[in-house]
Parts: sequence; C-alpha cells; structure tokens
Amino acid sequence: MTHIATVEKTQALIGEQPFDCKWLETIVENDNTSVEVVRLDGRKALRKSKYISDWQVAKLQKREVDFLTEADHPALCKVYGLFEGVVDGKMVSTVLREYIEGDTLEKIVEKGGALQPPRAVKYVSGALAALQYIHSKNFLHRDFKPSNIMVERSERESWRRYDGPREEKIKLADLDSLGKASASLGTGGSSWGVGTQGWTHPYQFDPNLSSVQTDLFAVGTTLYYCLMGRQAETTNDPDGGIALAENDLAALENKIGCLDGGPELVRTVRRLFAPRRDEQYDSAQEVIGELDEIISIFDAGYEAVDKHFRVYQESPFKGWAQKARAGVSWMVDSPLKIGIAAGLVLSPAGYWVTSN
Repeated sequence: MTHIATVEKTQALIGEQPFDCKWLETIVENDNTSVEVVRLDGRKALRKSKYISDWQVAKLQKREVDFLTEADHPALCKVYGLFEGVVDGKMVSTVLREYIEGDTLEKIVEKGGALQPPRAVKYVSGALAALQYIHSKNFLHRDFKPSNIMVERSERESWRRYDGPREEKIKLADLDSLGKASASLGTGGSSWGVGTQGWTHPYQFDPNLSSVQTDLFAVGTTLYYCLMGRQAETTNDPDGGIALAENDLAALENKIGCLDGGPELVRTVRRLFAPRRDEQYDSAQEVIGELDEIISIFDAGYEAVDKHFRVYQESPFKGWAQKARAGVSWMVDSPLKIGIAAGLVLSPAGYWVTSN
C-alpha cells in the first residue's frame, strides 16, 4: 500500500473546498495515516488523513466532527471540516482541525519527569472541564489519557516561583472514541467498546459497562501518571472491581502526603480508582470541585512563600546578603580562587605573628 500522506493525494481530497490550504510540514506519515500542519485561510491547522478500514471507524470520526463542529468550550479543539474521497481505490477521510502550539501531557512528563502537584492538578482539571462538557451533552469520551491532552505554550509564564501554576491553556483532543451515553448517564450504553489499555478501565471495553465512572477512572490514571511520572498499577478488588494497587497508593502517599493539600489530593486519586459504585464520584463536576479546593490550598501555600520572598527583597540586609553570597560563589568556583583568597587572608596574619 502506498503512503497516503503525499501532498498531491491529500490535496486532491480538499482541492475543491473553499479553503486556501497549503502544506507546511508532515508530523506523522505511515501507510494508513498522515498528520500534517497546513496553512488554512491564514492560520495554522492540523490535517489528518487516514484510510477508513470499516464503517465503525468512519462512524466514530463523523461523530467526533459533528460534535466538535457544534461544541462551544475553550478546552476542546475546534474542527473546520471533514472531507471524504477515494485514493488508490480506498476510502480516505481527511479532517481539518485547530492546530495547538505545544506538547501533549504525555510528552511533557516523558521529557521532564513527574510534575509538581499544583501543575499536575491544574492540567488535569483543565481537561476535566472539557470532559464535564462532553458528559453534559450525553456523550462519553472513552479515551481520556495524557497523549490526548494538549498543553498550549504560553509566551508569558507566571511570576510564581517553585514551579507554581503557569499561564497555559489546556485542550482535550482526539474525540474519535466519542460514544453516546445511556439515558441515565452513568449506567453504560454505547454501541461498542473502545479505549487504550493501561489508561482505560477494563469495563470500558464492554459496551454495556462503559459509563461516566469509567471515564473518571481514566482521569485517575492520568492524574497518577502526572504526579508519579509513570503509569499506575491496578489490582482486582475482592468485590470484583478494579482498584489502585496498594504499593502504588503507598508510593503516592509517601511522595505528596506531607505537602499542604497532599492528603486531600491522595484521597481524590484513591476515589477516582474506587472499585465500588457507592465510593465513586457521580460526575466530573464533583471531581472539579475537589480539585478546585486543592488548588486553593496550594495557592495559599505559594502566597505565603512569596510573601516571605517579597519581605526579603525589600529588606535592607538584602544587599549585604547578595554580596556575601557572591563572594562565596566566587571562592568556591575553583580551587585556585580559594587559594588566592586564603593567601590574602593569611599573609598579613603570618607577618604579624613573625614580627611579634
């Protein structure tokens, strides 16, 4: 099978559309899928083209486009259009969507390791707001995970020190697993099971068991990944459910349990992994409420630290402290400088001792 990502083939699918769409660069290219950055009506856009192997895939993609075209939420990626055509005798679907200048949450953790709790909570809470919007429209996301959460780069970062909350925008992307929820919105009900192993609750793969709670389980796996820098291990609960492994829960408690807001955050993670329905959250909004309270605890701590920092900045002793610190830095920079400094101090002292 030839590559689908040639400019001529993908351009042929949208050439008759009323868009000024120019190719800029290719991000992914294989025999079945291509993802390219294009210039669309003067702005960047993402163009994803792939062979449609069966009607289920086509239905999912059309559902995503229909939903996002009408959606109105700042944490959801916009979609500009869906175009279908035939390339090499095979049906090809091309989606034009908003281009986000940034990285996925998965790549951020892969590059820099586990995030500081305030940053992790802020990122997940931002994506959770989009998930709540999806649930309010009687849909399930069914593939909530770090690689589907985009963190848009910001030109201005927060003035806070110690890796506090930053001025960054969060976008929940890739809704091609979107599923219609049941009328009760919480007892299951979509046509077939989808998801990603390791992030999704095992029940998600059974269309009769997917629910708001299985979406929230994926929020728990994502939050744990951000806090610990690795995926969580799960275990079978005696009652037949799935819970966070005891060793992983203990590791989380050891790492953040002593922080202000840490015990509350551990309880939230544990409840996201709760195996029994009576222990689980009823909605994404309930989780957002708890995370907002935790963020307020973190912010109070940062404000206290920043207050002490400002007092030091305004102190008359700041200048002397800076000079002393600069002198120590100069001396420890190399052994030669230490020797010079010692010689300057000891030579007059030696002369005074020998002369007396």
